[in-house]
Amino acid sequence: GNGFYPTKQRADLFGISQKQLKEVFWAGVDADYKTMRQTGLVIKRLFDEGRTVRITKPNGTDLTVQLAGAGALVSDGVISVDDERQGGAATTVWLPAGEVFVAPALNTAEGVIVADHYFYQGQVVEELRLEFAEGRLTSMTAAKGVAAVQAYYEVSGEGRDLFSVIDIGIN
Repeated sequence: GNGFYPTKQRADLFGISQKQLKEVFWAGVDADYKTMRQTGLVIKRLFDEGRTVRITKPNGTDLTVQLAGAGALVSDGVISVDDERQGGAATTVWLPAGEVFVAPALNTAEGVIVADHYFYQGQVVEELRLEFAEGRLTSMTAAKGVAAVQAYYEVSGEGRDLFSVIDIGIN
């Protein structure tokens, strides 16, 4: 799964009650799949027809990346006949569902991604800042909790520094 199961430990991590987390989880599972699919197809078309993506946010995020042209995938909670025909990642469903993802062209990511609040292996990470140049991670810092992320990164294999996916939530 995607790690969103409403356990007591996860609720504690998010600072909410387990009841609240269950409500959020099941609201995501009970989403309007037809609307989610329509939204996903609009974003997919933009990715498929586009050449460049720029992601910005007032927190300091400003990243530009070229698209590889491989085509975006929509994970909308339903495996359609078209998904079956395409095979591979198109037939993967996570619940709660809702994302569109696409591969960037290698060595093209330039800029900064800032995650205000990030949860990694049960740890809270605050103000995670990732800097990219020529498609490679050049710096990783955080105001709090970066040690677990850095430890995993350090033991990862070749290619760990490559910017490899753009994933947009649609649920």
